[in-house]
Amino acid sequence: MNREARKVYRQGDVLVRETEIDGSLKRELSSSEKQELVISGETGHNHSIRGHYRQSDGLTLLLLDEASQMTHPQHATLDLPSGLYEVYRTREFEESGQRFAFD
Repeated sequence: MNREARKVYRQGDVLVRETEIDGSLKRELSSSEKQELVISGETGHNHSIRGHYRQSDGLTLLLLDEASQMTHPQHATLDLPSGLYEVYRTREFEESGQRFAFD
């Protein structure tokens, strides 16, 4: 996949970006049980989506083997096609450092 062609989706302070990984990690993800990925927001409301995921060293990989929806009580539902994604909380940078953004 061409790096410039990767799609990026956003729901509030959460970014979801298409990605590629090596075949063994993708097989490991696809063989794991589907679970609810919950991303806590600064406002106390959670973003959630059901899929295969792995969190390691601040990186969340999400594998959707079918189209799925990310939900949040304060945002429109985000429709995502099947695929492999990196999931991030956005950050804001200030002179004193960085902090997670909130919407």
